[in-house]
Amino acid sequence: MTFNADDEVLIVSCEDDPRAAGRTGRIAPVLCHAHELTRTGR
Repeated sequence: MTFNADDEVLIVSCEDDPRAAGRTGRIAPVLCHAHELTRTGR
């Protein structure tokens, strides 16, 4: 799945930073991989 900079996503899991799981926000430089994210639809 590809994302755009203005997409709001939910971090489902994040192997590199488990504290990020459950957070939502816009795409930014993060350590999470695309398969760990899902679009929120907003």
